Parts: sequence; C-alpha cells; structure tokens
Amino acid sequence: MLKGSFRPTLSLTARIAPSLALGLWLGVAEANWVPQSFSEAFAPESVADGRWGSIGLGSTSYITPPGALSQGNFSLIEMEGAAARRGAEVDLVMHYQAGVGIQCADCNALEFPEIYIGSSKRLGPWGVQFGRVRKPWSVLDQAWQLGIIQPRFVYDYLNPESVGLSGLFADYQSDRGRVSFFASPMFIPDRGLPVNFENGKVGSVDPFFRAPISEVVFEDQPTPIQYVLKSPSVGELLLKPALGVTATAGNAVRGFSVNSSYAYKPINQILLAYSARYNLSFEVADAEVYPRVLMHHVATCDLAYNSEHFSLGLSGLREVPVRDETPRSWNTQEVAPAWAVSPALELRPSGRRGNVPKLYASALRVWGGNAFDRGPLAVDNGTAFDLRYRQSTALKLGLESPLWGSLGERMRLKTQTLFDLEHSAQIYTHSLEYRASPRWRWTVAADILYAPKFGSDFISSNRTNDRLSGGVAYVF
Repeated sequence: MLKGSFRPTLSLTARIAPSLALGLWLGVAEANWVPQSFSEAFAPESVADGRWGSIGLGSTSYITPPGALSQGNFSLIEMEGAAARRGAEVDLVMHYQAGVGIQCADCNALEFPEIYIGSSKRLGPWGVQFGRVRKPWSVLDQAWQLGIIQPRFVYDYLNPESVGLSGLFADYQSDRGRVSFFASPMFIPDRGLPVNFENGKVGSVDPFFRAPISEVVFEDQPTPIQYVLKSPSVGELLLKPALGVTATAGNAVRGFSVNSSYAYKPINQILLAYSARYNLSFEVADAEVYPRVLMHHVATCDLAYNSEHFSLGLSGLREVPVRDETPRSWNTQEVAPAWAVSPALELRPSGRRGNVPKLYASALRVWGGNAFDRGPLAVDNGTAFDLRYRQSTALKLGLESPLWGSLGERMRLKTQTLFDLEHSAQIYTHSLEYRASPRWRWTVAADILYAPKFGSDFISSNRTNDRLSGGVAYVF
C-alpha cells in the first residue's frame, strides 16, 4: 500500500466531466447580484413578457504572483437574452447566457437558467410547467448561493448563479398564496469550467481550481501520481429521481409572508472518491477517481415582513444526506447533516420605486454540513476536497445606489463585503455601471480577497485571486 501524503484536492464538485461541463461566464457587462430581499426572491415571474438581449465584450485579469495560475487573463464575447410569451393557453419562457472565449477554448459557455413550456394562468388557479423552472424554494439558499436545492452555474466561483430545477411542475395559486409540486426522473448538477484528465495529470483554467498533488513518497522515494477518471455512464450518473413541494402564504410585497419547502433529490454537487496503489511495472502511483451522486432530504422555512422602506426576514434550512455504499478501499468525500439559519435586513430609505439606494445586511450560521474524509488514505481530521458549505459563520453587508447629483441617472454603484468570522477573512466586491445611453452599458469591477494567512478554507486558500474586470455591452 502507498504510504505518505496523498491529498488529491480535486475541485470537481462543480464540473463532473468535460462532456457535461460548461465554460466560464465572466458576467462583467452586468455583475451578478443575487436577490437579497424576500420580495425579490419571491418575485412571481422571473422573465417578464416580451424579449430582450445584450451582446458585449468583457475582460478579467487576476492580480496574482507570476506563475501562480495557468491563465490569469480572460476575455469573452458575451451574450445574454430572455423571451417570454404568455398567451391565452400556453406560456413559453426562455433565458439564456452564452460566452465565447478569446484564445480560451475551455471558456466557451452556454447555459439556460430557465427554459420551459407551461399552461397559461388565464386558464385558472391550477397550472403546469415542463422544463427548467426557477422557484422560490429558499431565501437562505438563494441569497448565499449554497446550491442546496436549485443547482448553480459556477462560471465564476465568487458569483455562482442559481438555475432552475428540471422536470414537471404543478402550481396552485390564489389570493392567499401558492403551492408548487415538483417531480423529475433525472437531475442536472452544478456546472462550471471543465477539469481535464490528460496524460495522468489533472488541470483546469479555472483560477479557483485546486490541483491535486503530483507525487507521493513511497519507501522514501518521490513517486509520481497518474490520475484516471472512472466515470459511470451519463445515464447512470444523471437518472436520479427527485420530488419536492414549496408553498408561500401572505403578501411577499407588503406585510407578513411565510414560505416553506421540502425536497428529496440528488445533491447538486458531484461528490468524489479515489483509490490508489503502487504500480511496480512503471514505478508510479495509480490514482483512480470516481464521481458519486448522493441523495438528500432538504426542508426550509422563510419568515418575512416587507414594507415600502424595509424588509426583515429569517430563513432556516435543514439538510439530511443519504450516504451511498462504497468499497472499503475507496477514500471518500463525506457530507453530514446540517442546520443553517440566516437573518436578513434590507433598507430602502427612498422607497421601492425608481433608481433608489438600497442597503442590506445578512448573517449565516451553519452547524454540520462538512465532514472529514473516510478511507485508508483519508486526510486526518480534514478533507482533500472542496467544502460544500464555504462558511459556517459569516456576515454580508452591501450597498446599491445611484451616484449623487447629475450622474445619478446614469451611474450606479454596488459594493459588498463578506466576512468569514470563523477564519477572520473577507471578500470585498465593488462594481460601477455607467449607462451611456439606453443601448450602451459600461461596467468596471474589482474583487479583493483578504485572509491573514493561507489556510484550507475557501477565502484563505484563494487569497491571491484578487481581480479586476471591465466590459461593454449593447442592449437590444
């Protein structure tokens, strides 16, 4: 058996295989800001009637030490659009995002956050939709982008985007609230930049990819590692059943409201296992990597009060994974039952209407969720894989506001700070958008990651990934 330090820190949880993975969507033409208020998260229609689109050019540069990244500059031709036709009998809705990498083939991207056909609401209180549909499952999951219920498009590790579950939906809506039922024989997991297995090595252009070690010590001699991906068929991996229900009561725009959800479905992050042995013939360590899909139970509850000038809410989540059976020789990534709670406050001093300032604050506390690896070569009291819950105790403060004076109609500032209180680390995110005309939009942005020292948590392990972004887009 191999002896020594074997830590394949594989960031495959967001990209299971090149054939299923999509590329990077930098989103610099319009920074991705997830809903912070309950009224936004519970918006009844994610895509308004009509259609719109944009095309632009964006660029992001990572300010890292020389040689730290395989690629530190990314340029994309970006396209995004949506169309909705809600007729007397049938509704058709589509929202797409696409990107073409400039001198970066792995950066090509195509994603549909929402695309479905459904019955018209004009037919009565009951309705059905078939396809990928975004629903208000959990404000905590959405605002903190955990990807517990709805999967994410992880084109940008700092700003993943929620996409809809895929399957059949049945809704009942009245003046007092609504109930949505969901069922599907398959699932689509989190997706992002591809990870490549070539010539026994593992690599990715993703700046947040944590490459596994390239050698171990065997009998006091450095021994190279050869990695091989042992992926099951696409059907075996993705044909997993899912069931869920979510219900909302009250007024999500003004007054008290409550939302509660339950789902039994596959975990959106592909978990991993690996086995290793010494190959006497080639004097290398053979490491075989196995993708795994686990099921879990998820229950959520959101309480909120909304008024013209503020929103106050409390969101909770409970997750109970169902572990799969694996050979004892495997070294497996583990997950644990979790409780999570998040209070949130949003202030709108000038009310809701128009281009008005907005301040928000949200806290997150997670108990459980992450777990130590299991197996003969497992890391002692740790994990060799990405953490599903990046922070266990965190605080998020933000401001969105037009600039003062004559520039206020054309320029809008967005700034946010995320505090990882457990590790004394922060992420500072700032963007400035200038609308030169109704058709043209310019954006500059900066992300700064601070941690007092390198560590295994998300911010500390990526603290050198500060970056600057800029872009221009034409809206039509």
